[in-house]
Amino acid sequence: MKKKKDSEVVKWKSQFAKRFELIREASGMSQVEMADTIGMSQNLVYRSEKDCDISLNSFLLLFVHYMKNYKMNPEWFFAEDNSGFTPYEMESKKTKRVSSAVERRRNKIILDMFNMLQRDGLMPQAETNTTQE
Repeated sequence: MKKKKDSEVVKWKSQFAKRFELIREASGMSQVEMADTIGMSQNLVYRSEKDCDISLNSFLLLFVHYMKNYKMNPEWFFAEDNSGFTPYEMESKKTKRVSSAVERRRNKIILDMFNMLQRDGLMPQAETNTTQE
């Protein structure tokens, strides 16, 4: 059973790595430029795109940076089959519904994790547009 769980982790890390690389390449930035922009090493950006062998803190730093600065769609990033989502629309229109109970549970866990991190001040709150009169 442990080997199956390990292979699932490897599969997800591989998917996350590909998605991190896709967003960075779409930004037109090199790994060095992205590292400088975020304030991390080029090696860490490389590892995030190779096999996502990075700490949770580094993962969240990259994820939040791409979501906030490049309007990366978190549903696209975390969906097992992300073909029904667009990479950049925050309010993407799904072309197919999430049909798997496992995937819905996983998405809820991820959303709960981000809400908890925001509540505890460990992750920046999403900016909202407000106008002053």
